[in-house]
Amino acid sequence: MSEKISVHQLCFTILTLLSLCAWECSALTDEELEALDEFVDAAMTCKNVPGLTLSMVKDGQTVVAKGYGVSDMDKGTPVTEHTLFNMASLSKSFTASLMAKIFSKHQDISWSTPYNEYISDIAINHGDDYRNTQTTMYDLLSHRVCMADDALYLLLGGFVNVDRSDYVRHRQYLSEICPFRSKYSYLNTMYAVAGEIAEVLEGDTFENLIRENIYDPLGMTSSGFANLDWDDENYSESYVWMPDQYWHHFNKSTNVMIHAQVAAGGIISNAVDMAKYMNFVLSGGKDESGEQVVDESYLRETLRPQTAIHNPYIQSRPTFPVDESSYSYALGWNNVMYRGYVKYFHRGSFPAFGSRLAVYPEVNVGVFIGANGPYDGNDQAAMQRIEAFATDLLLGEEPWLNTTTACTFPEPWQPSSDGVFASFTLKNDKRNGENEKKVNKIKIHKVHTARPLDDYVGVYGHKAFGNCTIWQEDGSENLRYRYGEYGLGELIPSLQEDDVFVITMVGPMAWFLETYTGEIPLVARFGSSEGDIIDELVLLYAPGMPMHVFRRGELMHGPPMPKPTVPPVEDCGSVVGHSPLMYALLAIITVVCTMWGNLVVPQND
Repeated sequence: MSEKISVHQLCFTILTLLSLCAWECSALTDEELEALDEFVDAAMTCKNVPGLTLSMVKDGQTVVAKGYGVSDMDKGTPVTEHTLFNMASLSKSFTASLMAKIFSKHQDISWSTPYNEYISDIAINHGDDYRNTQTTMYDLLSHRVCMADDALYLLLGGFVNVDRSDYVRHRQYLSEICPFRSKYSYLNTMYAVAGEIAEVLEGDTFENLIRENIYDPLGMTSSGFANLDWDDENYSESYVWMPDQYWHHFNKSTNVMIHAQVAAGGIISNAVDMAKYMNFVLSGGKDESGEQVVDESYLRETLRPQTAIHNPYIQSRPTFPVDESSYSYALGWNNVMYRGYVKYFHRGSFPAFGSRLAVYPEVNVGVFIGANGPYDGNDQAAMQRIEAFATDLLLGEEPWLNTTTACTFPEPWQPSSDGVFASFTLKNDKRNGENEKKVNKIKIHKVHTARPLDDYVGVYGHKAFGNCTIWQEDGSENLRYRYGEYGLGELIPSLQEDDVFVITMVGPMAWFLETYTGEIPLVARFGSSEGDIIDELVLLYAPGMPMHVFRRGELMHGPPMPKPTVPPVEDCGSVVGHSPLMYALLAIITVVCTMWGNLVVPQND
């Protein structure tokens, strides 16, 4: 009896010691956990973040997986470790991981094989044989193809009803923005091409391939896809803090727009599942039981530097107490140095979510963060500082940020550009007091055009961007337009220039007009390629991106019929408009911008 007891005691002692060792090697102290919570709360408060999710891993263990704030501002629903957030561009690493799995099975092809050798009906650039025959998976996933993106048209739902395979095969009609492989140029559309290649090679949908090769083996039982699972009850609401100082509650049903680029930004997940994903990457492709899910050599290749990123600060003296430099892009990951540690990182942004993911394989540490607003840059600012603080705790380093500098950064090390700290406090007061749904009434002016409005009516198309329908309703002194599922509104003749119309918008994406453009209006410009007949339209362009011309007869598909319209002055959602005085200012700005040249919209991250 005594022998059995001693053996039992010995086993119990060994198990206890092992469990204590595992705990000591991976967990944070109570004081560190309390400091973490205080830091997160401080950063969220001063940066106006409604809800946030966080997971931290070390040595194969989940150290933290929890939520902060609310997932629904109206109901006060708290964020938990199970609340789903949009991963946005963190999805790119999932696509790279999937391709690693596929290439490990197809020994006759590799990352460096021109994909034209095994899939010949997808072109990168219409008429550019070199791009079309030489582009590899390295090129697609490391952002060196150098073609224009279509983020704006995607956001307007321009491809909601376009078959994904057809969408990919029309990307060849995008314009070149720099010579092939000449530099790093972030491009969501090439991940859509990679996703289509995966579907062709494996004979299944991208979503099913991710489930079967990533989600299921890793036990990511809650994760899904924004285009398919946007109505999941665990999927957080998201919020945009508008320039006019009010919250816009983003309509999640519009997440279906991402179906065309699900391989670039369609993953949704939570803190628990993302901890499993981080451990998968850190372990070289293994699941929780130690079984190899993706061949280690192929997965490690997704982390290897591929395309240099211009960064003048890499060799400079650090401005802040610690150094951090991004120097290249791998396959779905940025290559970064933080405090002398090798860091693989990506961030994401998709209305109205933000996300960040960082792993450190040499020390087996990872941090994931997601936020559901305010989608104005402050979400990334808050998450960046939380990531640094959480990473320092896991690394055993003294955190260089505290609850004060989380808000004042870059002060005291570098002057702020303006008095932003005071405005953060104002925003926070507004957030705690109300969740306003603002409706601005659009004032319509009677402006005579140089030609009859009928001259502009018709369907204008672009082989990459789809079709835009322009029509006039009886009795209206303005034109109406529909582009995609969400691009709907009126075209109001410019006060100063013929054939130029100021764009108004209604419906679930109307908020973007104000958020993306500020005081500079979006305009529609009609033109004639020859003679006097209107046959060209430049629609929705803003400073900084190339101009795209829609033409009569150049259609991506058969022309859509106009849908019943919601009067622009009475949209039941958020309508973004301006006062009569503002319209006069907009017209003047339009002329000035026209003199400068092309106008366009910033790319989605």
